[in-house]
Amino acid sequence: MEEWRRELGLLGPGGVPASRNGPGAPSWDSRAHKEVLQAALGDFLASVCEMLAPTEPSTPPPRPRVFELAPGVWWPRYKRETGEVDWFVLSFADPPASFDRRLRVGDGRVYCVSYYGDRQDAAEFFLEKCGSKPRLVLRTLRRIQAAAAWCRARAEGRKRMAEEILRQQAASVQALEAERTLLGLRKL
Repeated sequence: MEEWRRELGLLGPGGVPASRNGPGAPSWDSRAHKEVLQAALGDFLASVCEMLAPTEPSTPPPRPRVFELAPGVWWPRYKRETGEVDWFVLSFADPPASFDRRLRVGDGRVYCVSYYGDRQDAAEFFLEKCGSKPRLVLRTLRRIQAAAAWCRARAEGRKRMAEEILRQQAASVQALEAERTLLGLRKL
């Protein structure tokens, strides 16, 4: 019975169960995972900017949906007492607000900037929060992608709202033009 387990790689030498990190197991390349996270964060910030872009006519920003991007890291910072939303700030479950990080883009990369001005690569920040555990990194990646998709959907909703406002205003403009024409005819 142990022979077929050994042949399949389930048992190592001495009949001890083989490690999942042994030969043939996928390797953990934090550099590659950092690049994937960095790309996802860049897409995420672009979608946040797209969502908050001004529309003509003006439309209100969306109501916030709070995402837990990584263990203990939340986006956006939302203060329920005041209703204040900061779309570019990550907040934390435990520490005071001075530990919140602002997301910024520079040199083609996304950074986390602390209250004190310390700058750290955002992908490294998320890898640290995940403890470099592949499962948590993948979950963080999927949550960042979900937040980006949510932002894109809200941006499309704001564009549709602006189009609807313009459509409704067009009927009012036509009615006003008709009234002006009638007024001009009365003067004749």
